[in-house]
Amino acid sequence: MIREIALESYSVAQRAVKAGVERIELNQRLDLGGLTPQRATWQKIQKLKVPVVVMVRPRGGDFNYNNDELNQMKATLRQLKADRIQSVTFGVLNANQTLNKSVMKELIELAAPMEVVMHMAFDAIPQNDQVDSMQWLSQNHVHRILMHGGALSEPLSDTVSHLKALVKAAKQLKEPMIILPGGGVTTDNIKQLYQQLGVTQFHGSRIIKLD
Repeated sequence: MIREIALESYSVAQRAVKAGVERIELNQRLDLGGLTPQRATWQKIQKLKVPVVVMVRPRGGDFNYNNDELNQMKATLRQLKADRIQSVTFGVLNANQTLNKSVMKELIELAAPMEVVMHMAFDAIPQNDQVDSMQWLSQNHVHRILMHGGALSEPLSDTVSHLKALVKAAKQLKEPMIILPGGGVTTDNIKQLYQQLGVTQFHGSRIIKLD
């Protein structure tokens, strides 16, 4: 099982690595759902020798970005590439909450050869569009989707049935897609979620007990 911890500081990263976490998602402002961290932080965390996924998100709120914000995301991706970061996570939607395929394609191409993960912007996509969006993402070199299965205000116990449906849909895609459940995964419920969903990767800020 791969446990990915969401965190925002080097000191917490050190503790997580010591506790045996398998992967880090680095952010700042987790209270806003995670924003792009400082370059100095990801450079420092790289030295811990644990896989790191860096959040590329210029602000909190919705995922429909203006040109200045998109240029900021592009500049961040160039920095991450220059620093040889292996994985990044981002998501861009249209005003109607559908996947902004043209902008996503541009960012994915700019990010290459870094591994791209779609973050929880996916949950904001209308549910009847999610399987088609997943298929598009799988065909456009997105390796993994972080999702809650519904609004973050809903507990995972209420969204697990939709997560199950998306896990099943992901298995039927031509290109492999990893579903990464998050938003409420803890040391207390991870085993139950594993049994319910049959996935082997999970994400959360309380996914491992820190010393």
